[in-house]
Amino acid sequence: MTDEKVTRSLLRYFTFPDGSTGALITLDNGQDYNRPNTFSAGGMQSLSDALDEVERSEATALLITGKPYSFSAGADLGPGGIMSSGKTPRQIAEMGHETYRRLGEMKIPTFALINGMAFGGGFELALNCKYRTISSAAGAVALPEVHLGLIPGWGGAYLLPRLIGPRNAVKVIVENPLSNNKMLKPQEAAELGIADVLLPSATFVADSIMWAHKVVTGAITVQRTDHTADVASWDAAIEQARTFVAAKTRNAFPAPLRAVELLEAARTNDRDAGFEAEDDALVDLLGTPQLRSSIYAFNLITRRSKKPVGVPEGVDPLPVARVGVVGGGLMASQIALLFASRLRSAVAMVEVDQARADAAADRVRGLLETDVKRGRKTPAAAAALGSLITTSASLDSLANCDLVIEAVFEEMDVKKDVFAKLDGIVSEQCLLVTNTSSLSVNEMSAHLRHPERVVGIHFFNPVAVMPLVEIIPTERTNDVTLATAFAVAGKLKKTAVKVVDSPGFVVNRILLRELAVLFAMVDDGLSLENVVKSTEKMGLPMDALQLLDLVGPAVGLHVNETMHHAYPSRFKLSNFLTQIVSNKITKLLDEQGHVKPEVRALLPKESSLTVEDARLALENALVEEISIMLDEKIVDDVSQIDLCMLVGAGWPFAIGGGSPYLDYSGASTRVRGKTFGAA
Repeated sequence: MTDEKVTRSLLRYFTFPDGSTGALITLDNGQDYNRPNTFSAGGMQSLSDALDEVERSEATALLITGKPYSFSAGADLGPGGIMSSGKTPRQIAEMGHETYRRLGEMKIPTFALINGMAFGGGFELALNCKYRTISSAAGAVALPEVHLGLIPGWGGAYLLPRLIGPRNAVKVIVENPLSNNKMLKPQEAAELGIADVLLPSATFVADSIMWAHKVVTGAITVQRTDHTADVASWDAAIEQARTFVAAKTRNAFPAPLRAVELLEAARTNDRDAGFEAEDDALVDLLGTPQLRSSIYAFNLITRRSKKPVGVPEGVDPLPVARVGVVGGGLMASQIALLFASRLRSAVAMVEVDQARADAAADRVRGLLETDVKRGRKTPAAAAALGSLITTSASLDSLANCDLVIEAVFEEMDVKKDVFAKLDGIVSEQCLLVTNTSSLSVNEMSAHLRHPERVVGIHFFNPVAVMPLVEIIPTERTNDVTLATAFAVAGKLKKTAVKVVDSPGFVVNRILLRELAVLFAMVDDGLSLENVVKSTEKMGLPMDALQLLDLVGPAVGLHVNETMHHAYPSRFKLSNFLTQIVSNKITKLLDEQGHVKPEVRALLPKESSLTVEDARLALENALVEEISIMLDEKIVDDVSQIDLCMLVGAGWPFAIGGGSPYLDYSGASTRVRGKTFGAA
């Protein structure tokens, strides 16, 4: 028995204008719009039963749509879903193919009316139909399986490249999922040829019925291109896919590689062979630790983005109508824009002098202009957003703010000075927030008249993209302040994790431990090539050199010094890194990703240290650091650390954010004698 929320296929008949009968199936799981249609065993059986009835009827066409706002989000991967249905991997794989392929092989034409979100197996249901309409308000369309450690296994890997061509299919099946799980808008789906026609939302079903009728009667003929004939283009698309996967994942995980293989084979396979290949791939992938880790990560993010841990119960947050930002650099400008865009609140930015205040205003305008150029905002929307943000050189302009966040240089004395001045300017109810990445919020607020209204909200760069904020209460932060911080994070559409005030908090503590271990080994003669290769098995989005270049060697060294001061035995200072900064080298890598000659000149003599030495040392260090953080009760449990690394550092779903990988690689047992056991 499972607690599957069955998506039922509700069948009714209607009459076309010429008097013939049409069949309409509406997918509906009986839940509100917050719970999209999904498929597990019960839902698939309901669809199969409805198709049986249609085949026995006099219907001249079959149309399938979804409940409001949801066509189908595909297979139910949550608790009580398809993974706990009692089906074997082979049965799960074959179940979708056996039911869906009927849609493409029925004697009558079949139409998918994509009225709302269509993900994964829901998207594949539409692909198996002969024709597709899509609503202008359908939301997102995507095949996210590769992001989750799977492949489009209910027809997608075979049908899509044949429908829209191999290059476009590579984009949808491989590139988009591995690029922060990018989705397609309805217009894009129509332009790619996924949908045959884009129709207005207000009259979508009625218009779809009329369009279907024209197809049935021959008034409209939908042309299809035989993409399999262009062998050269197909081969080029597959080679591009392989290059992309290697760059994004270091070929560390099986799912993207398997997806590329299926796309390559789709050109010469017939439907039977194509579907069987998908079955085989699903069977292989459904048993992998990477998939278990991915499902754990998916459910963790889904659950915690809606209900974060540590929100004070029964406490009403304070309203936040006006926001102040101290600082005018890139980070501060991004934070200001985020508050203005999400809260639609007035934002006052303050710099140390008028010249820097003017530069901050220019920086905000530049960010908005970039959004306009990239099509993210209309000129009017950008102008409206910009009008909410003002800049000045006076902290007095923040007197009537409900929340003030400092984003100045990462120096304790500088931040203390800012807070001391603000303490005498803002109201007693105004929240004082720090964006510090590693400094003690307790120390920062200890001298204030009202330390209870101080809290850390640590954003990650780029602010608009990275979903995580670490919320750091002090020993004296009151519940109202904490509740307000969580409420603000929610309105900013961020995933919030409560973290005990400690050096580096969670994300930076883990990343800096990685850098400290690997660059200490460089001091001992580990080659930079082996530094890069040491994280390939984990498939991290950036190796240690790229990570250091992202933050900048000077910042990296500065924060490393902070961590070394707190934990000298574990966060060793690297002589090599110190020399990099002393020689004013701002990047280790050139534009082609090669180590710069001036960097190589500072390297010590290479020793016999290998990639395996570095990998084991890194894994051991991560297990140790996570274990210590749990002992120190920095977060409630290890899942919170995984969540931080997933949404704050972009660590892959396939490693579950960290601890699942350390479990299945054997590192946890090797170091601590037991697994973390989160996934």
